[in-house]
Formats: sequence, structure tokens, C-alpha cells
Amino acid sequence: MLPPGVHADFPPQRDKLTPLFRQYTAIKAEHPDALLLYRLGDFYEMFGPDAVRGAEVLGLTLTSRSCHKGYKVAMCGIPHHASVRYIKRLVEAGEVAAICEQTEDPAQARGLVERAVTRVITAGTLIEDEYLSADSGNFLAVLAERGGRFGLALLESSGGRVELSELPGQPLGELLTRVLRHRPAELLLPAALAGDPALGELSGSIGKAVVHTYDAVPGSKDTEFFLTRYFNTNSLDSIGIGTARAAQAALLALIRYLKETFKVGQISLYPVFVPPDDHLYLDARSSVHLELLASLDPAAHGGSLYDTLSRCQSSAGRRRLKARLLSPDADAEVIVRRHSAVQLMLHGRDLADSMAGLLRAIQDVERIVQRVTLRRTHPKELRALCESLPPLGELGRQLMDTGDACLAQLGGQIGGFSALHAALDQMLADEPPVKLSDGGVIRAGADERVDELRSLVHGGHSWFEGYQEQERERTGIRTLKVRHTGAFGWFIEVSKANLALVPDDYERRQTLVNHERFVTPELRRRESEMQGAEAKLAGRERELYEELCGQVAEQAGQLAQAARAAAEADVLLSLAMVAREREWVRPDLAGGEEGPVRLEIEGGRHPIVEQAVGERHYTPADCFLDTDGQQIMVLTGPNMGGKSTYLRMVALCCIINQLGGFVPAKKAVLPVMRRIYTRVGAQDYLARGQSTFMVEMVETAEILNTCSGHSLILLDEVGRGTSTYDGISIAKAVVEFLHEHPRRPLTLFATHFFELTDLEQLLIRVRNFQVTVAQEGGRFVFLYRVEPGAASDSYGIEVAALAGLPDEVVERARQILRELEEVKDEARARARRAIQLGLFKPPGEQER
Repeated sequence: MLPPGVHADFPPQRDKLTPLFRQYTAIKAEHPDALLLYRLGDFYEMFGPDAVRGAEVLGLTLTSRSCHKGYKVAMCGIPHHASVRYIKRLVEAGEVAAICEQTEDPAQARGLVERAVTRVITAGTLIEDEYLSADSGNFLAVLAERGGRFGLALLESSGGRVELSELPGQPLGELLTRVLRHRPAELLLPAALAGDPALGELSGSIGKAVVHTYDAVPGSKDTEFFLTRYFNTNSLDSIGIGTARAAQAALLALIRYLKETFKVGQISLYPVFVPPDDHLYLDARSSVHLELLASLDPAAHGGSLYDTLSRCQSSAGRRRLKARLLSPDADAEVIVRRHSAVQLMLHGRDLADSMAGLLRAIQDVERIVQRVTLRRTHPKELRALCESLPPLGELGRQLMDTGDACLAQLGGQIGGFSALHAALDQMLADEPPVKLSDGGVIRAGADERVDELRSLVHGGHSWFEGYQEQERERTGIRTLKVRHTGAFGWFIEVSKANLALVPDDYERRQTLVNHERFVTPELRRRESEMQGAEAKLAGRERELYEELCGQVAEQAGQLAQAARAAAEADVLLSLAMVAREREWVRPDLAGGEEGPVRLEIEGGRHPIVEQAVGERHYTPADCFLDTDGQQIMVLTGPNMGGKSTYLRMVALCCIINQLGGFVPAKKAVLPVMRRIYTRVGAQDYLARGQSTFMVEMVETAEILNTCSGHSLILLDEVGRGTSTYDGISIAKAVVEFLHEHPRRPLTLFATHFFELTDLEQLLIRVRNFQVTVAQEGGRFVFLYRVEPGAASDSYGIEVAALAGLPDEVVERARQILRELEEVKDEARARARRAIQLGLFKPPGEQER
């Protein structure tokens, strides 16, 4: 709430504002969509509408400041030393923060200090460690439309890697569904698409992604000309987008946006074109259903596939594993090469242990290098980079020496950085400060001028100590002190009792309650010399530090490539370590692009559940699917019997296989999947105006409309959200559709509708399976085994009893069930009699 007499905006007569507010409004006009954080002393201040919004988001108290005669405008601020946590909250709330700094030394300024925006911070452009999770990537997704096609540029902001792809024209909703599986923090769209209804429909799926728009980019020829110059190449074929006009447009839009936010001329980016078919497609819904990155149980800790697989030694490896989980490879050759690398490290314990030690010694090189190129690093971070180079080079040599094709290729991407390490190590102090201005960044003996100036500065301090003793002897004032403060510089301090002994050449500087402060011409002269030396020392250290940053920037591309290769090796090592710990097996790949698709798992285990309950308590299960004989498994059995776990187990084995990992099974022969679909679990979307059943049908419709060959479909209880007969009808129709689909997608269909088991007799590639239950002394026991055949009962009342329903409710439920089954049996008998009578009526009567 605004204080009395305070305005939320500035007055219309902007020319009558005070100089400070004329400067503020001029800078604000250049960033109308951002909250301007205007540096005043030790605070970042917000004024007018920005202050009102900032106070609302951050929970600050509004104050005011006079900007014109008799006119007070709203104001709030955050302390500079604690700005990170406040700015992080602004960005998480979807705001853009424009950081306005003083750009000249206040001591040198004549009048108002010059200021300018030095950084615009958005959700997708965070690079500073203070804003980021070490183990998770931060993504900015940029879409562009050109020539009836969509281009996508996906930037991992702190590393500079840009994945480019291009898709044929399709509804925006389908495209955004593909984009959102990457969980971008920010989504940048052409302004022309901002009003598309698909954005509103996907608002719930977008989640925390902040949506911003941009103006149209130049035409194709101008875009190509700019990009070839920006990346210093004769042809965009070198980065795979020579003819991908929409991807080019997305990349240009990204570069333009980054230059606006970082306020620099050149940004180090590493684009790579990724054809969509080269990866297993998992939409955002499937990644949630399969618990790839997080458990479905909000209270669970470490209940995801990522948690199960991650033995990574580095934060870069952990980020890479997460990215790979959301987009596993679909190239058989790549997968087999990774299997071989994992096998080598699994059996080569010495190699694995050595790699683990080296990876732990390597700091987050990719992120550090990106900050160096943007001049947003600090000396301690540069030292961390220096200490990472020897283990990084040694890792590359060890990978090359393995003789394994996959590991040797990664080793070849790392190379050596001995010259850069020598330059950094020779110049940087062993333990430099975080702030360059604190001094002590350059190693003693590394630079003659620095040593000379340091000697002068340190000798200056000794001079002041000697000067104090000299003046005590000269004046006879034994309590005289030569002191220094930031506000007054060097001075002589004398107590009031000794003022009569002060010489005539002392100039009074300040009067305090118990003391007087004085200066002398000699003290002034020495202070001036020392200040000059300190300024020269700071300038020389900054000059040398900038030279070191320049050397790093010159090799930024090679360093980033080496860091990514090390992260890939870390992921493979993690997969090998898990395989060794859990006794997983190397899968064989089944078939190719042509011919039948076959999936065979013997003794398969759900990796997350097995870890939770322990191997001794987990019941393995087999699965066999192929497009020629057993395309669809209809799985029946009681709730809590393990149907959903079985479905997820099969999908997770496929995903781990395509990561290049060994799988939790006794034996596995797996195809290379192009897409995995899930319709698992009930999620109510009432907040979006959609019932559970509507969501279920929308998701099922997407599966039926887009599935193709090399797809795995998991359907759990389709049709249960409506009446029994409607549900049975829909479920049967879905199974029939998938059976008759020309590409025959492999399907696991779990259901409580026992009527679906009749389809085994009608459709040649449908097979019934059941999760089994045993009766022991009037009670039943879940066996968690999957066997051929159809279940005879859903055991719903027994499950209710296990859940703790009162005995009288359970007994009443059994009575009602018996009555309903009698009615059902009688209705079936009547139906059979009616059919039989109809068969023997005379033809004329049948027509009537």
C-alpha cells in the first residue's frame, strides 16, 4: 500500500524532474519491460511502478523520494551486498531485472555520476553460480517460424551449448509439447505467436517457464549473412544448418536476445544441429509418469531414475545425465559404442577408480569459461580453472589409451592445456581473493612492476609507523597516534589534554569530543604518493588479470568442448558403477529400422522400486513383445498387484538401454525406440477446466493420432474415468485400433475391465497376462508375478480391507457384490436366450 501523499508513477512533466530522476527515467525508457535496479550508494533502488511491483514480489515496505517540487514518488530498495537472493526471487516470479550500475568513479564525477544498464537478468540467461543449481542445467528455448517450418534453439545458459533443430509445420501446441520436455526456464516466441490459443491451453504444462516475445528477425539472406560472420565460417553447413532456415532464424533471435541481456558485443556459443529422429522422444508427461527426474511422491527423497543412476563425480556430469535422460539416443551404432565403453569401465576397476579421482578434481570448467568470456568471473574462479587443467588433460590421455572407440573419441575432444595452465599458474596467486579490488591477485615474483608497487605500498605503511615515532619524539606527546580511515585518509590524532604541545605546522582537520585530528604537509605528500602507488598497483593487477582472462577466452571453444567430453565420460562411468553395484546386464539390440520390432526382457526389475525394497524382496518379471506375434499385452489383476510397476519397468529398461547403460534384468534384447508414450495414473486438471476423464481422453487421443513404428505405448486403466459400459467400449476400441495400426506399435495395456480379455480370441496379436495372487487361510497375498492368462478377480474388496475399512463395511460390500453378480449372471443368461430365440424365428418375423 502506498504511503499517504506518495504517487505510484512520475508526473507528466518529466523535464521538471530532478537531475537524478531525469537520468533514471531516461534509462528506464530503454528497458520498459524490466524492473530497473538503480544503484545508489550501497543499495539498488526501484522507483514508481517498478517500486510498487518490486515491493509486491519481494515483500518490501514502500517509501518515497521527492522527484519534483512537492511530488513524491514510490520507492523501495535492496542492499547491494544481499542483492542476489532478491534478484533470484524477482526472476523466479517471471520478472526481468535490469541492473543499472555507476559507470564512472564518483570521486572523478562532476555532478551526477554516470550510470548505465550493465546486465539484464532473465530466467533463461542466468550464468552466475549464485542463481543456479550446480547439478541442473538452466535452459532458454527460442522458437522461430519460417517457410512453414519451426526452428528451435535450446541454450544451456551457463555453458553456451545451443542445440538446434527444425520441425515441419504443425500445430503450435504439438511443437510446444516437444519443447517443454526440456523444462526450459524461459520460452522466447515470435510476437506473432503470442496470441495463439495453444499457449493458454498449455499454461499448466509450461509450469515455471517464463514466456517472453521478440520482434521478427530479418529475412533469410540477411540472417545467413549475419550468422556466417558471427561464427567466422564460410558456410553454415559447418554447424549443420546450411539449409535449415527456421533453425537459422531461431539462432539469430537467440543471439540478438543474449546481446541485449548481457550487454556485450560477442558471446561464445557452441551450436550443434540435432535432427529430431536421432533421439528417443519423451514428452514432459511421460518424463513425469516414469519418474525420470523426480518422484511422483512429493514427500519422497531420491525416488527418481536420475537418483538411481547418478554416481557422477562432477556437477557437469550430473547435468549431462539429466539432459540425456530426457532425450536418450536413438542411433543403434552410438548406443552399442556406449555399451562397450560401460562394459570396459565395469570390468576395469583401476581405470574406473582413476577416472573418478580425476573427475572429482575438475571444477565446473564449462560454466567458468562461459563467465570468463562474458567478463563475469572472479580471481578465485580463475584459479579453480587453472587447477582443473592438469586433471582434465590427464583424463583425456587416459581415455585415449583405453583403446575403446567411444572413450578414445571423448579423449580426443579433450586435448591438453599445459601452456594455458602454465600461464595461469605462473601469474595467479595460490589463494587469490574473490574481489579483484581486494588486491593480492598476482603471485609475488610473477611481475616486476607489481612487486615494485607492492614494495612501495607496504613500505608506505612502515613509513607511517616510523612517522608516528618521529612525531612523538618531536612533540613530546607520547599518546600521539598516526591513524587512517576511509573517509579522512591519514591524520595525526592528539588528545585534548595535549593540545598545548601541538606544533604550529599541524593543520586542524577535525574536532572530536576527546581528540583533535591534524595533518602536516609531509603527511599529505606521503599519503598522495601512497595513494598513487595503490592505484597503480590495482591498475597493474587488473591489467594482468584481464590478459589472463583473454588467454582463456581465446581457447574458450576448446575448453568448453573438453568440459563436455569430460561430462560425457562421467555419465558413462556412472552407468558402469551402477551396473557393477546392482549386477545389471548388457542388453543386446534387436533388429534394425526394417523388419519386425522385438522386445524381450528376462527377469526384469523396476530399478527405482528394487532400490527401495531391496533385491531380495523384489520379484523379477519377464516381458516379450514383437510386431509379428505378441504386439499387445492385456494385463489384468488386483490393485497393488504390480501392474503399473511392470509397465514402468519395461519402459525404464528401454530408456536405460538407449542411454548406453546396462539394464536391471537377467537378460534383455531391446529395440531402438523412437518414442515412448504413457497414459499412466490419474491427474486432475480442474484448475484448467478439465476433468480427469477429459485429460485421460486427450492424452489417449494424442497417442492414437501420433504413434508409429518403433513406439512403446503404456496404457493404464484407460476408460475408468467414466461409466463402466462407456469405459469398456472405449478401452476395447483403443486396443482394436492399435492392433490394426499399420505400424503395429508395441503396447502394454493394464486394465480392470475383464471383458477386454475376450480380445485374445478375436485379435491375433493380443495376449492376456495377469499379476498373480495366492489365497492363504482366508486371506490373499500379492505374489507380484506376471504370468500368461487372465485374472479371475480384481480383489477390490480385499484391498479395501487391507487399507483398514471397518469390518462391517467390508462385509456389507461383499454382500452387495454377490447380489450384483447374481443380477449380472441373470442378465447374461437372458441375453443368450434372446440371441438363441432370434436365430430360430421365421424370416418374416425377423424382418418385422
